Amino acid sequence: MADRRSRVAPAAAPTAAPISAPGTVREMERGLHIDRDDLDSCLIEQPDRYYHVAAAHAAAVADRDVAKLDFDEVYAELDRTIRTEAEKAEKKVTEGSIQQEIKLERTYAEAKRKIVDLDAQVAALQALKEAFHQRSFMLRELVALVIAERSDMAGAGGAYEARARRAEAAQTARTEVLRGRRSARAGVEEPSGA
Repeated sequence: MADRRSRVAPAAAPTAAPISAPGTVREMERGLHIDRDDLDSCLIEQPDRYYHVAAAHAAAVADRDVAKLDFDEVYAELDRTIRTEAEKAEKKVTEGSIQQEIKLERTYAEAKRKIVDLDAQVAALQALKEAFHQRSFMLRELVALVIAERSDMAGAGGAYEARARRAEAAQTARTEVLRGRRSARAGVEEPSGA
């Protein structure tokens, strides 16, 4: 029999450039960071970042699906080739032996590896997509928290000022009462503005 390591042409390349190109996923991961001091920018950038991750995920799923179709083609071609060669050689083969021979083929292994790699890529992008979805919820919570903190600070500042005014008014009233008592003892009335 001929060398089966080169019976079938390798599966076609994916339609899109690999999403896992150096830095691409890592750059998207960096986009998960939330700068609490710059929530405005985080809120504005969130939909765009989520879109890019979701689009990359969709492209990876499509590439994986194409790779699965290519894998099925490679498998079918190898199966047909092995059966044809067995018929020509008048050799009886079992389903198990055909499957074992297919698994030894280079094109089968390459197509299978491609699916495994794309499955990992899809899983990573799915996790990243979910993380960006969670980021949107966290941004809402942080915005509400910052608004509450600012309201508390404004309310606390207003309350402090009101207490200070009341304390000053009470002190002025006490001073007036004391002046009135002194004046009554001395028989001399002092001006209230002094």
